[in-house]
Amino acid sequence: MSSLTTALRAVADEVPTYDVAEVAIALGRRRRRRAALASAGAGLLVLVLVAVALIPLLGSRGSGLVGAGPDGPALPDRIGRPGVLTRSVGIAPPGPASVVFTQPSGSLSGGGLVTVGAAEDSYRTLDVDGAIAGRTALLSPDGGRVAYPTGADMSIADLRTGRSHRIPNRVVGADAMVPAAWFGDGSGLIVIIINHAADPTREGNVTEMQVVYSDGGGSSMASATWPIAPYGFTVAIRPGGTLIAYQYSDFITVYNGFSGAKTKITLPDDRTVLAGRGAWTPDGRSLAVVHRDTVDYGARRWELRLLDPVTGVERDPSYRPSFAPASVIRLLGWDSRTGNPIVVAIDADATVDSFGYGRTTLDHINVRAVGVYELGRSGPRTLLAPTPGITDLDLADSIITAGLTRAGHPPFAVSATELSGAVLAAGVLAILGIRTWRRRRARLRG
Repeated sequence: MSSLTTALRAVADEVPTYDVAEVAIALGRRRRRRAALASAGAGLLVLVLVAVALIPLLGSRGSGLVGAGPDGPALPDRIGRPGVLTRSVGIAPPGPASVVFTQPSGSLSGGGLVTVGAAEDSYRTLDVDGAIAGRTALLSPDGGRVAYPTGADMSIADLRTGRSHRIPNRVVGADAMVPAAWFGDGSGLIVIIINHAADPTREGNVTEMQVVYSDGGGSSMASATWPIAPYGFTVAIRPGGTLIAYQYSDFITVYNGFSGAKTKITLPDDRTVLAGRGAWTPDGRSLAVVHRDTVDYGARRWELRLLDPVTGVERDPSYRPSFAPASVIRLLGWDSRTGNPIVVAIDADATVDSFGYGRTTLDHINVRAVGVYELGRSGPRTLLAPTPGITDLDLADSIITAGLTRAGHPPFAVSATELSGAVLAAGVLAILGIRTWRRRRARLRG
């Protein structure tokens, strides 16, 4: 054996031995740990991306003061559903509102009503059950309060303080008390008190009109078993509060709050109804009714006609502000700058063909969207664009008469369906990530 071979063997003997199997196992463990860390990182990245996508959708906007108009309180030209993060009136009182609308179905945030700030897009929810904005829930003239039914009673929420107080029904045993119109100074409302008949086949429901003040006091105006006009159209108070118009069956009664005298106007047909809470013209001389024009039946055109409140005769047949197409319109008030009427136009699956003098027809036509328009002599002008899913709303009188609009910045909200889709997409990505990791681990083991 050569000296070189001997030297090599001596060096080899000095090298430490090791177990090949143990090294392979350790190497596999290190690779699995790296793969697990990579998969966890990918999953975390997916969650971060989903969160980044959802944060704006959850409605962080709409809770702060954004979109303020340079002229102060004004009507936003757009509104939208509130986000999940939108706070409630009780937690964060927003102050006076320009708009109140009914929470769209499928929304994730709580509350049955939503208010929008008068001077900025501060969205707040108001947790009420079954109230319908503009019909059974009304914004006060200054936008600072909301009146709505609460069981058999009525409640008023103060948007400045966040507190609500309940006004008990003045009729013992009555089934409901529904706000119909605010007095212009905000001192009280006209309410509709309903007593359901014990046997509807033999007797009618008793519907009573009452004046109710914010402190709970009040007095009765009328009571009858005739059906009333649909909510939102039933009562109009003349500027100054002296005369109150209300509709039973096919006639309008003009009631003098001082003398108690009443004048009755019979309507010509069942396609004509009291125009709504803004039916009195600003000068108090005329009373507006809404009429469906059937000359071109398919046009779905609605007109406002101004009547003499004493005789019921139309003042000027050449002046009939109109809107088409629409399922029906409701008069909110009048722009003090232009003198033009401001209406809510309702888009639904069906068009109101007969008010039925008592049927709440809007409950049966599947409303899709509502918009607010100024009816000028040259045609309608859009003030608040229709938003799909928002089916009922009310405006503050102060906003209507000011006639100012501003750019609206509604929250980027997400519906339950949209959130479900996002969660499903995130779940699919997570499953694909896990499957990829398992395949890679299987290859490493092989």
